[in-house]
This record gives sequence, C-alpha cells and structure tokens, in this order.
Amino acid sequence: MKKTKSLSFQDLCFLSSLLSTGLSLSFAMELLKEKRNAVILEDILKRMEKGEGAEETFQDHLPEGLGTYLLPLCRVLPFQEALSLSLSFRERQEKSRKEILGSLAYPCILLFVSLTLLYLFDLYGLDTILSLLSAFQESGEAYLILRKIIRVVIHLFFLLLLIFLAGFLYFSSAKRLVYFYVLLSRCLPDSLLHLYYTGEFISLFAETVKMGYKTKESMDILKTIRKKPVISFLAYHLDEELSGGSTLKEAASLVYFDSSLSHFLRIASHTSSFAEILETYADLCLKRIQKKAKALTLVIQCLSYAFIGIVLIFIYRILFIPMQAISGF
Repeated sequence: MKKTKSLSFQDLCFLSSLLSTGLSLSFAMELLKEKRNAVILEDILKRMEKGEGAEETFQDHLPEGLGTYLLPLCRVLPFQEALSLSLSFRERQEKSRKEILGSLAYPCILLFVSLTLLYLFDLYGLDTILSLLSAFQESGEAYLILRKIIRVVIHLFFLLLLIFLAGFLYFSSAKRLVYFYVLLSRCLPDSLLHLYYTGEFISLFAETVKMGYKTKESMDILKTIRKKPVISFLAYHLDEELSGGSTLKEAASLVYFDSSLSHFLRIASHTSSFAEILETYADLCLKRIQKKAKALTLVIQCLSYAFIGIVLIFIYRILFIPMQAISGF
C-alpha cells in the first residue's frame, strides 16, 4: 500500500473520536497506526517526545485545508478541542462549497460553450457564408452586422474576464480582500460574495456554540483564523461591539453583516436552540446564493439561446439561396 505524506481526514476523525474518550494523544496515535500511516505517526510521536507542541508536529502532516483551522486553534485551545472543532469547520465548509459550486457550474459552462461556438462561427462560418453570398450576388450586409455584434459580445466577455482575473489577483492578499468585502458590504449588500462570507461566518459560529463555547469565547476562537481574513475581521468587529455593551442583535446590525441576520438573532434570543437558529440562517444564506445562481443561469440561458437562434436563422436562410437562384432562371 502506498505511504502518504499526510494523514487522511478519516485518520484525524478517528483520532478525534479516540481523544474524546479520554485517551492520551500518544496512546491514541499508537492505536491509529496502520501500514499506510505508520511512518507519519512515528515521526509525530518522536517530535512530541522531544518537546515539540501539537502545532509544530502536525503542521507538516495535515490534509489540504485543515491546517487553516487546526494550527491557529491549537494556540488557544487544547489539542482535542482544536481538532474536533477544525474537523467540524472543514466539513461544514466543504458542504457549502460543493453546493455553491454545483449551482454556479452550469451557467459558467453554458456561457463558455456559447461564446466558444460564437467565436468558431465568426472565425470559420461567416467567411464561408459571405463567399457564398458573393458568388450568388446576394447582399451580405446583415451578416456583416451580425459579425460586428458577435465580436462586440466576445470582446466584452474577454474584457470582463480580464477585469475579474485582475481583481482576483489584486484582492488575493488578506488585507485587500477585507477592504473589498467592506466595499461590497456598503455598495452591494445583497451580493453573492457578501452572502457567502456572512453565511460562512455564522456557520462557524454555530459550530463553536454547538461545542459549548459562549459568544465571547467563540469570537476569540474565530479571530485566530488568520487564513480566513474576512471571518477574522467579522469576529473582531462583532466582539468589539459586544465589548462596548451592545447586544448580539445590535452588534449584528453592522453594515458588514447581512441585514436579515439581526432578525434571526432576535428570534434566537427567545429560544433555547441558539445553535440551531444560527445553522438555519447559514442554510438560508446558502439557499439565497443558489436562488441568485438560478437567476443568473436563466439570464445566461436566454442570451445564449438568443444568439444561437439568430445564428441558426441566418444559416437556415443561407441554405435556400441556391434554390432561390435556380428558381430565378
């Protein structure tokens, strides 16, 4: 069996379960040893015997994405709690990401395929059509207008794509991403990105509440996740408002959060199922994102079918030119 350089999610879930029974970390890892992960676990155990902390020993052997949560949480929580919470965070994030990508994949693919077909039609089809029209002494003015429209659409798409890529690269740093989020919060408070980050923050908040942490403790935990700069930023400002004497409902009325959040928190304050209300809100954000994605899909479908329909009409008309020419003799 092939040996891996990192532990699997399944290994870490089993480790978390063993630790929750009260076993020591070293004994739990001994129980977890298999042929495929023995070298990794032995390396971790040896480094722990030398006095290295869990953060240092595990950082080289974590599956992709988990270190974003586990490494900072190890600095403020016992390892067993940090591991359990990190696995919950990662599972929740993967679930949301898959559903969002599943909603946005179809319209993006449809747009790409439609524009590719238009580009190929402009590159190869229109020249053939214009040559045919010239041979039959027919006017090609309408086709030249169609070519201009197609090229404008294609150039506009590539311009928007370049702007998107440039913006993605520019705002990829943590500080600039937070600035961009603040700008969106003020200018486009109902945008997809704003909903995504608000929903992600509340879903992580819900996971900490489910594990028994109070609001203040939850904010302290979320503030440590520096590789999630928007999450850390939201936790910091919510904590600042709470420390200033605001209620959670009042603090959630900040422009950085979705406007409907304070309504959910008002309901949650009168129930004993606070974590469930937070999860309901996070699920609602996800559904709103999916609804927006469906609306975007409908718009792209209409535009794509319109352009393809126009092209087919022109091609259909071309097929009758030889027959019209013959009937004219």
